[in-house]
Amino acid sequence: VGAFHPDTMENYIEKDDLVILGNRAEDQLCAIEMDASCIIVGLGAKVTKTIQKFAEEKCCVIISSPHDTYTIARLINQSIPVKYLMRRSNLITFNTEDFLDDIK
Repeated sequence: VGAFHPDTMENYIEKDDLVILGNRAEDQLCAIEMDASCIIVGLGAKVTKTIQKFAEEKCCVIISSPHDTYTIARLINQSIPVKYLMRRSNLITFNTEDFLDDIK
């Protein structure tokens, strides 16, 4: 989440990062200049034509969201496919009637 002054954000944004931002044009420009691959602008904020053109030149995708930055970050985190988190083998299974000591 790009919530710092652009001078500070430069220390945190790396090439191909996804950066969640608000409506401050200087923050949007900073993220694009730092080669972020995508910026997500919250609260449905408009992005100027100049920034849109600059993002296109730098191959940076702009996504506008009606949500605030916290909600955007939370939704992204929750959108990870279950298959990345689940095991396919060596599963521990039990029934509701099983005793906890037996499961361990």
